[in-house]
Amino acid sequence: SVINKMFDAQLIIIGDGPEKETLSNLVKKLSLEDNVHFLGFRDDVIHWIINSDIFVTASEVEGSPNSLIEAVCLGIPSIATDCPTGPKEILNNGDQGILIPMDSEKHMVNAIQLLIENQDLRNKFIKSSEITKLRYSSERIVNLYLDAINSMN
Repeated sequence: SVINKMFDAQLIIIGDGPEKETLSNLVKKLSLEDNVHFLGFRDDVIHWIINSDIFVTASEVEGSPNSLIEAVCLGIPSIATDCPTGPKEILNNGDQGILIPMDSEKHMVNAIQLLIENQDLRNKFIKSSEITKLRYSSERIVNLYLDAINSMN
């Protein structure tokens, strides 16, 4: 398993949801309390992202997943589920992170193992963060708004 390959790995789960109790019970059943930590809702998510080696979001619904944008812009190799809106565009169809099918434990495990084992792929995603930084820069966003406003005149 992934945890056996990276015995020192820590999984930090930020946020709450309907599966929290089920996940917590599974962690206890598998004796992974030292490796899996549930932090609940946090205002300091960026702190945890900056200190991560890999970022994973397994959302089924997203508008614009700011935490994924932040992780990619910070050069954190990222994995996201291909939910209807957001991750595919942010990860540029998988060029800037790994996009996996929703509800696929197998694909999630394989993606995590791939990032753990493949330094070249991690480096590719780290280097490609510059593209995302430019795409989501405040200067570019302001200019897009100004262009839209000016086109109405």
